[in-house]
Amino acid sequence: MLVDFVYNIDVFTHEPLSSSNYEAGLQSLKNKLKQLINAGISSFSFSSTNVNRPSEQLQVELLNDIANW
Repeated sequence: MLVDFVYNIDVFTHEPLSSSNYEAGLQSLKNKLKQLINAGISSFSFSSTNVNRPSEQLQVELLNDIANW
């Protein structure tokens, strides 16, 4: 049996990424992803809870920036 594990990151909850701190937050996320990749993790997901839901535009921008990175 094959089991795939996915590391989930909620980028909009504890220290939420927002339009006012987007560039710094994006760089912080990239740094975290580099650490995880270096540790051998290759599958990621990004989520946001209903409590602190960012705009759809911000979510799309973040996913596009990470995908293009």
